[in-house]
Amino acid sequence: MSTNTNSLKTQEPVSYWKLRGLLIVASLVIFIVSYQVGFNANLSPSEANSLIQDNISYISTLKSLPSLDSKVLRIFLDEYSVVLACNTPFLGPALSIYLAYTSGTLDKAYMISGNVSSLQVDIPSYVNYVESFTLMLATAEGLLLSYIYAKKKKINYSETISILLLQASLIFLVASIVATQI
Repeated sequence: MSTNTNSLKTQEPVSYWKLRGLLIVASLVIFIVSYQVGFNANLSPSEANSLIQDNISYISTLKSLPSLDSKVLRIFLDEYSVVLACNTPFLGPALSIYLAYTSGTLDKAYMISGNVSSLQVDIPSYVNYVESFTLMLATAEGLLLSYIYAKKKKINYSETISILLLQASLIFLVASIVATQI
């Protein structure tokens, strides 16, 4: 009785780093287009004020926290939960599009009102770039996982976990810088 040893071997997960790179570029395009659509949306002054008041309320909540540690933790948990959600297959990329759109509408609201958020003035611009890059990484990972699940392929969990850890460290850096500026 002969056994076929080839059929007994398990298939190794495929590395998706090249596809991730292409998806990061695609995520950049998606982010820019979604942001611009949000920024070019028609907002009435009352809608703009409503958006600004929600943002000011959130900033006030952060300012009322007693210590720097609690501010960093709160910002990290708020931001990383969103980033984790953007990593999910199928719905994550849609959430990323919505986030970029709402970011554009919030910036438009501040432009309409003529006010500049005190938080936007105090935070160095590179923090926004790091935060946006992290969102693009999450969007790309969500797109990749959507592709993998749709094609029913094997996932290389170590790659996905390494991307999640990179995102967590970038968001922690952002949270630390923002918390010191509040």
